[in-house]
Amino acid sequence: MVGGFHTIAVTGGECSGKTSVAQELGKELVERGYKTIIVPLMAHLMRDNGFMTDSETFGAVAIESELNRIKCIKSDAEKLNIPTVVVFDGGIADLKIELGNDVYNAALAANDMTESDAFDIYDSVVFLDTPASTSAHNRFYDYDKFNAHRSMLMDAKDNCVKLLEAWSGCDKFVKISNEDSFDAKVRNAIAAANHTAGLPTVIGKPDKFRVANLSSTELDKLKGVDNVSQGEIEIYYIEQDGVQTMYRKLVLDDGTEQYSASIKRDSATGPIKARSSHVASKDEFYANMPQNFRSVKKRRWSFGIDGTYYNLDQFVQPYGTTVLEVVHTDKEPEGKPVSFPDFLMVLKNLKKDRSFTNLRVFQKLNPQFYVDVNDWNASSNR
Repeated sequence: MVGGFHTIAVTGGECSGKTSVAQELGKELVERGYKTIIVPLMAHLMRDNGFMTDSETFGAVAIESELNRIKCIKSDAEKLNIPTVVVFDGGIADLKIELGNDVYNAALAANDMTESDAFDIYDSVVFLDTPASTSAHNRFYDYDKFNAHRSMLMDAKDNCVKLLEAWSGCDKFVKISNEDSFDAKVRNAIAAANHTAGLPTVIGKPDKFRVANLSSTELDKLKGVDNVSQGEIEIYYIEQDGVQTMYRKLVLDDGTEQYSASIKRDSATGPIKARSSHVASKDEFYANMPQNFRSVKKRRWSFGIDGTYYNLDQFVQPYGTTVLEVVHTDKEPEGKPVSFPDFLMVLKNLKKDRSFTNLRVFQKLNPQFYVDVNDWNASSNR
């Protein structure tokens, strides 16, 4: 596993998927054993909470706060000696179009920084194009009813161009254009972020296998693997008016809690599903949990061996079912076949069996709400 301290900024135009990419990237990194922190830009956090003075003072204080935050996180990570990635929802250069060139440069100078210094804060910068930029995709910009604060279409396009120029001098910068599938855009952005930061890039979907339950001896062998991380995952789904939301809670063995929400809704403009993700709060997770539902609960071990990552899930329900995901990355030798740790006994390849996707297990646990789930092997979206 690659160790060290890494910083990744996810930026871009309005409705481009910044928060979804940051959230999905963060989840992937956690499951590969990295201590991952997803944070909004300090300037936006301060602004949203009313900490606004004159623009020059605000810019200088916001940049100073951002630098101090990164310094503190890096210091703690080094003391703990754990591989850490900080994913930023936005980056310092975003302030250039919000403050204006002169005020932005003055704010950098107040912190003894140049524009090049600001770029060097990040190991990777992923820029997402707004769907407002092309007529082929701007229907998606208009679709999402939950963004009433959004700019007019042409303003969003112009702002995206200005933001692109603000980052143009960064040599760790990758621009991600719109795709027919938003899922493809997210995957491309995650791959670019990992690659530019020097982290392994996931290739395709993981292979999945059902394996025998671990004995105490085998569990001891697993715990002895380098860079193994452990956690408890709880998942539930709610559906209303064509919108499906998956809420996810992850509790790591050190007590760290992470909550997220992944939303999928029917698009009024075609067969493509509109998807988004965001970091959820503990209150949101429990407030939306319906009564009389059984959530999916599983114990997860994540670890890496010789360039391959593994997620080992033991479901609480159905009881005793253990599933292994083999996650391939670009750091593996070309053509390397699927390999298994010697302490695992593989029982079945689940490539054509979707029984143990999160959604399928949830449906099976709640037959009173999902009457058409008798065929345990039927196809289902994860």
